[in-house]
Amino acid sequence: MRTKTSLPTSEELRGRLPWEPFDPECVAILNRILATTLADIVITSDWKHSKNLTDIGDFYAAHGVIKRPIDVTSDVNGNFERYALRRTAEIQQWVTHNDVTAWCAVDDLWMDLDCFAWAQDPHAAITAPGLADHIIETLLAPY
Repeated sequence: MRTKTSLPTSEELRGRLPWEPFDPECVAILNRILATTLADIVITSDWKHSKNLTDIGDFYAAHGVIKRPIDVTSDVNGNFERYALRRTAEIQQWVTHNDVTAWCAVDDLWMDLDCFAWAQDPHAAITAPGLADHIIETLLAPY
């Protein structure tokens, strides 16, 4: 089991490609989350550095995701001790600048955010027991 401060191990990442196809079970769960909550998708991953939003959206659509990402988070300047702190700051900045009233960050990297769902196992992702329900409850709860 990973700790809140650990990055995925090389074993966990072995064989994963930058454009690794989405798992159909994950797509079905993501689509349920999107349909139930009417949420939008904002990209925080490193894809934002090597792919444009249109290409990312095309990838999502090609894998059956019912909504395309609407935006990516901006990089935040600063001296961060850990990568997770930088990503946390990027998410907080996006939420603040876009006057978001309900949101949920989902990642396999632990982040100290009020509205966060930790997908501890990068292979199970949102198929982990109870995680999709937690995401839906977070998105539907008053912020």
